[in-house]
Amino acid sequence: EMQRHREAEEKRRSEEDEAQRLRVIAEQAAQQLTAEEEARQRSMEAEELERMRREEEWQCRVQAVQEAEEKRRAEEQLREADELARMRREEELQWECIVAEMAEHVAEQESQRRAEEAEGALRDHKELEEKLRQESQ
Repeated sequence: EMQRHREAEEKRRSEEDEAQRLRVIAEQAAQQLTAEEEARQRSMEAEELERMRREEEWQCRVQAVQEAEEKRRAEEQLREADELARMRREEELQWECIVAEMAEHVAEQESQRRAEEAEGALRDHKELEEKLRQESQ
């Protein structure tokens, strides 16, 4: 009876030891899985942060390119406006020269007309004097 009792006790202890060993293994496996899951989660978070960083970096590059293009277009428009203003000034100067030449030409014609009128008046006057002189003789 004692022998059976001891064997049963040993068997019970052996089963308890085995159960405890299995509990420890299960706990370790659970901890391992938890650690692996946490590591996977941290890895996914790190990948997401890296993806967001790359996306932000890309957006900054795109914005820099857009700003450079806008600046280039604005400078081009400014150059075009300057060129148009220069061309307008040249055209105005050309018109001023044309008007001045026309005014000079008109003044010359007017001067010539007056000179011709004066010559005509002088001739008429001389003719009249000659006529009066001949009549008085």
